[in-house]
Amino acid sequence: MKKLILTQMDSNKHYIFPSRLIYFILILVVTILLTLPIQDFILYSPKMTDNSMEYKLSLINFIIIPCLITIFLIIEKLKSQNIKPNLDFWHVKNIKALAAFPFVFHVCIAFPIAQLYRNITNHAYTPDNIYIILGAITFAPIFEEFLFREILLKGLSSRYSKWLSILITGVFFGLLHFSPSEIAVIAVAIALGIYLSWVYYQTKNLGACIVLHFIANSTAILLPMLYMVIGNYIFCMSAVTLLTVVYYLYKQKIKTIKQKV
Repeated sequence: MKKLILTQMDSNKHYIFPSRLIYFILILVVTILLTLPIQDFILYSPKMTDNSMEYKLSLINFIIIPCLITIFLIIEKLKSQNIKPNLDFWHVKNIKALAAFPFVFHVCIAFPIAQLYRNITNHAYTPDNIYIILGAITFAPIFEEFLFREILLKGLSSRYSKWLSILITGVFFGLLHFSPSEIAVIAVAIALGIYLSWVYYQTKNLGACIVLHFIANSTAILLPMLYMVIGNYIFCMSAVTLLTVVYYLYKQKIKTIKQKV
């Protein structure tokens, strides 16, 4: 009897496509297969031999992601699912604190770890192509957030639990940012993906996620450039930023305790 009741409840629940991870994976595979000719050109064309692998992978992502989004939009249109993303980020509660986290995360944690990895592996930082930089601060925040938060996370969370949906979305987001020369980038991207998924789950606001993604990418691009100018002094900035955050959180805790008393 209990099993019958659970089955009826499950059948009455409204699932949003793609509500299962396998759906996302299958459509991703189809998209990769459809774009193989373009990928081959980018990877093996004589005209592209002077470009780095990171540059080529970024170009491939710029091709695959819009195609993937287009396929999902067509399917959701056929299923009569209307996507109406909320872009009004300015009225999100605590938006300033949420926006501060990606900056602090990169300054205090992500960049020091990435630079330590470069020092250990003797891998010198080389500035990205200007087109990749522009894509990282314009294309990536908009298209990646639409794909991973508005489509994948929303679909998964209609079937799975909150944290399972957030974790899956964050891991796939991190794997998208695979870099052959900097493996540590994946861990940073997974952490950022989990945070952005949590923000979306809490706010249901795509605009906020786009802004936070923009801040994260801009900071990640500027810090290595700043390091090339001031060297190890940048770690002093990381330490000062971390101490400022700790002091601010301490003051906020003291303020909260006084209000309760």
